[in-house]
Order: sequence, then C-alpha cells, then structure tokens
Amino acid sequence: FEPTLGIVFVQPKNPNFFKQAKTYRAPIKATGKRLPYSLWLQDHPAPLIFIVPGVGSHRLTDSTVALAEMVFRNGFHAAIVSNALNWEFLEDASSIDVPGYPPADAREVYAALGSIHDDLERRFPGRMTAHALLGLSLGGLHALWIAAQQSRHDERELRFDRFVAIDPPTDMVHALRQIDAYYNAPMAWPAAERVPRMQETLLKAVTLTQGNLTPSSSIPFNQTEAQFLIGLYFRYILRDIIYLSPVRRRVPDLPHGFGGLSRQRIYNRIMRYSYME
Repeated sequence: FEPTLGIVFVQPKNPNFFKQAKTYRAPIKATGKRLPYSLWLQDHPAPLIFIVPGVGSHRLTDSTVALAEMVFRNGFHAAIVSNALNWEFLEDASSIDVPGYPPADAREVYAALGSIHDDLERRFPGRMTAHALLGLSLGGLHALWIAAQQSRHDERELRFDRFVAIDPPTDMVHALRQIDAYYNAPMAWPAAERVPRMQETLLKAVTLTQGNLTPSSSIPFNQTEAQFLIGLYFRYILRDIIYLSPVRRRVPDLPHGFGGLSRQRIYNRIMRYSYME
C-alpha cells in the first residue's frame, strides 16, 4: 500500500501515556496570547527534548505522543508544541499573513519554543540540563531551518545542543504537487463510478480506525484509494489554514468577513483551492 499510510501504525505503546502529560501555556509576545504545550517531566534533572510534529498536526496526535513516549522512556523530559500549520498554533502563536513559508514559520516556531523554555525555567528551575529539538516531516524542516539560523540569534536566546529531523521534505514544491495529485487520484476512475468509490473508500477508512491496528494488519486500500485518503487529509489541513489565517481576506471566492455564510458553506468554497493555487 501507499507507504505514507504507515503513519497509522505509529502509536504509543501505552495507550494512556498522553494522560500523563501536563498542559501549560506560554505567553507569545507577537500575538499577546498564550500557546498550549504538553510536558512529560522526569522526577530528576535531565535534558529536555522539544518535539515539533508534521504538517498541520496537533501536539497530541498518536504519532507525536509516540515520539514523546520514546523520549521519556529513555530518561529525557519531553515537550510538544503543535505544528505551525495547526489551528492551535495559527490561533495563538502565528502573526504572519500567509503561513506555510518555511523560513517565516521556522522563526515563529523558534520564538514559541523560546517562550516555552522561559516558562519551564520559571516553573521548574534547574531541571533542564540540556536542550534538543526533534522535528517530524514539516516539523523536521523547521528544525533544520532553526539549526541553520541558530548561530545568528542572540546568545541569550534558547540554544539547542542537538537537532534531529525525521523525514523532512527536500523539495516543498514537489511535495505540494504530489499532495494535489493524490487528492485528484479518483479522477482516474470512470465518472459514473467515481462518487460511489470515493464514498466506499471513506467508509472503509472509518471502519478501519475503529479496529485494533498493528503493523501486521492488512490495510484494504489499493494505490488510488490510499492516495485519495492522504490527499483528502492534507486538503482538510489546507482548509483550516485558509479559514484561520488572514490569507482568507485575499481569496476571491470568499466575501470579506465571510459575509454571514455558514461555516459549512465557507468550507465548501475553501475546499476548491489546491496547495499550488
């Protein structure tokens, strides 16, 4: 099956591990709001690993919590912040009009991590003995940007001793074109069959998520169905980005202030836009 679907198998070994996290909020100077973050704290001084998840992911998605569990089991503190394109980060920590440009997003992620670091030092002085940054997918790309720029930052700001980037995209334009192509994969089906087969794919996905998945499980999707599910997932992320960010004011199909439209009608209009558009 499409390898990207393998992310569904990345889950915490302890299904209740996420409940062990404490949620705190760090003040964000650029927005005047407070950004939530999740913390797993050792009962002794230890290095702290910040984790930044993949595109649009929330800090408590299974794959992200699984990374925190791995980190915590190996004796580190773990702190997670939502991805720069997640609704939580967009609402509380983003101050730019058009999110999605990695250098700008990485600067905002770095500023947010600095605020979280300061918040932790106030709450738990002396408990953090070193700092590392672990990023997954787009979070990995942001980690690499931060690594490249760290030497230019003020010495008084947060400094990372180590960086780990897991599967960062190497060509953003190519990645976005692939996502758009995946979303349009059902166009390969005959027109008369297209809608029923899309509905069947979604029903299979819902049914699958209600069972117990393991890496040995059989995933009942062919290549086209798997690509469609991946493309649809990313299109929903794009929908939320446009809905939550000031860029919506420049979308020609959306009246300024949404003109009293219902959220569903707004969503329907936004869903017409691809990543390349």
